[in-house]
Amino acid sequence: MADDLPGDFDVIVLGTGMPESILAAALSRVGQKVLHIDRNEYYSGQWASFNLENIAKWTKEILGEHDLEHPTIDEDNLLQPGETLTRLDLCVKGKSYFNITSEYHVGDEETEFDQTDATQTSKEENKVQCSEVLVEVNKDENDPNKASTMASGEAAEESKPNTEIMSEQKSDENIDKLPSKQNTVDNAKEMESKKPKPWTASKLKKEWRKFNLDLAPRLLYCAGNMVELLISSDIAKYCEFRTVSRVLTLLNDKLEKVPCSRADVFSSKDVSMLEKRMLMKLLTFCADYTNHKDQYQDFADKPFKDFLKSQKLTKNICHFVQHSIAMVTDTMTTTEGLARTKKFLHSLGRYGNTAFLWPLYGSGELPQSFCRMCAVFGGIYCLRTAVSAIIRGADNKCTGVVLTNGQRINCRYFIMEPSYANAEDIQYEAKRHVNRGIFVTDRSVLPTDDQQLSLMYLPDSEDGNRPTAVLELPPSSMTCPQGVHAVHMTRSGSGEVHPREDLENVTQKLFDPTDDDKPNVLWSMYFSQTYYEDLKRGESTPDNIILLPGPGPEIDLNDVVTRTREIFADIMPDEEFLPRPPNPEDIIYVDENEATVGENKEQSGFTEESETKETSTEGNKEDMSDIKSDKTESNEDSETKDSKDDQGTEVTTIQSDNSVTNTGDSMVDQSEDGRNNQDISSDLN
Repeated sequence: MADDLPGDFDVIVLGTGMPESILAAALSRVGQKVLHIDRNEYYSGQWASFNLENIAKWTKEILGEHDLEHPTIDEDNLLQPGETLTRLDLCVKGKSYFNITSEYHVGDEETEFDQTDATQTSKEENKVQCSEVLVEVNKDENDPNKASTMASGEAAEESKPNTEIMSEQKSDENIDKLPSKQNTVDNAKEMESKKPKPWTASKLKKEWRKFNLDLAPRLLYCAGNMVELLISSDIAKYCEFRTVSRVLTLLNDKLEKVPCSRADVFSSKDVSMLEKRMLMKLLTFCADYTNHKDQYQDFADKPFKDFLKSQKLTKNICHFVQHSIAMVTDTMTTTEGLARTKKFLHSLGRYGNTAFLWPLYGSGELPQSFCRMCAVFGGIYCLRTAVSAIIRGADNKCTGVVLTNGQRINCRYFIMEPSYANAEDIQYEAKRHVNRGIFVTDRSVLPTDDQQLSLMYLPDSEDGNRPTAVLELPPSSMTCPQGVHAVHMTRSGSGEVHPREDLENVTQKLFDPTDDDKPNVLWSMYFSQTYYEDLKRGESTPDNIILLPGPGPEIDLNDVVTRTREIFADIMPDEEFLPRPPNPEDIIYVDENEATVGENKEQSGFTEESETKETSTEGNKEDMSDIKSDKTESNEDSETKDSKDDQGTEVTTIQSDNSVTNTGDSMVDQSEDGRNNQDISSDLN
């Protein structure tokens, strides 16, 4: 398909990651001609989700086994006077990922039932039971009471063989009742079949299609920027979500559920009544902290943990708020900690008793949703294609690119992710990396009767600035088959420490093959991923080349949406960012011939007929407006009804704010206009 591409586009986007896909959809939506290409054979780039087989293929690609090659470029025919060519590095090895290891922690074959052992067991059981029968027979023969009752002479002689016959018959009957060799084997096999079969490497490989493992797992705050964007742009119709049902933490090396909402606080048995009052009072203040600056201004630039200590809270309450609700490090300021706490509280109660949503089938589905919107409005997609070189004009502007098939494509803007760019085109404040671990376990870290989607933000006692974010996904999240869980761990890297060693402290606390109360790891994968802080283009890079950041250590997508909004405003300052598309039923298509006929009639001079038609048209418009109004009200009612019917289900469909219902468990109430109003009652006073 790349050979048939048009030669001119307004924007060329290189990479189908999250920010690239959002920006491509926004530009296509306002009428820009967009070409969206990716060197991979899959969407989402560094934000992709893979099944168990494709993640192995991805590893080989990252290790440089399938690098693209530069085409032979005829510069005399492709370039205009004054233009120069800058080739891009097509090698992907070591650019974005390193320290990649994966392994199975279970055997390759199932331990089959040993029929020889069962046969030997049945023989021993038969010997024991036969011995018991013979002892019983001998006991009856040597009983003096029975011998004294027998008559002497012939009667005694005649009774002896009868007694022997009766004894032989009795022994035969008991021996017949003994379990046979075949019955023992069958019974043992039946009992063995009722037990759940242990997971093996071959069994996991057979279920490879049911896995969706994320390279960069992300959650959505229920009242965050991404959810608002999905609603306003109507892209939410392409997605389905599941709520994060619980937040866990480690207290004294024991997993505890964190009480986040009002309902959790009152129902928690791990929090005393005094602690409940302290927690409710603090959360009430955090939800409206901007109107009470006098209560925290002395700690505004100090660590948030110092502010919590000043509130005379217990150690457990400080731990809950800092590490599980605000999710801040030891050095983050009080202002940032309060802002994060407020964001968490405002997200509670919007889609159930939770603050987070998880995209079904993995975070890699979200970029694809924006790609669909881009394609609907004319965007062209081409996978397995990359940019071999950038064409610069005499004014140091990017005038076009040369694809790996040798074709020249002209453009006004060129957007790409850092892994495609040369080193001299990247300028940043700091180059860092994230250590990630993906695990497949045989059960949950804290089993319950139903499947729970769990979030943990675990601090490190030795390094408080590098906590570990843990996300445990059950089969209902559509990321793994029944009987196993998928666990993601993310931690900011430090030096050259391998991710296996960096995450070892958490893995030892959550997983242990020798402990029956902890899950076993069936498969694991570790890798390190590079990201840039304050990414900018190089000094000599053309100003119409835009670099978008890759995934970092964050657990949500708020920063991604904020960054893409800013870039869109620079490119298209007078356009709205991803407005809602028109309803197809409201679009009226007019044929050109009909429009021409209408114009001729207006010029024919038949004013009375024209006025009559205009009057009729106005009347029809009024009638149509009434019908449309009724239809709109009907649609609103149906949407509200659907929203009510969907309550209680595990799958959450994001709709407009009119369909959002408040559960009453939130620390803040949702108003009809979608804003969060403070309406917190002190139920403990």
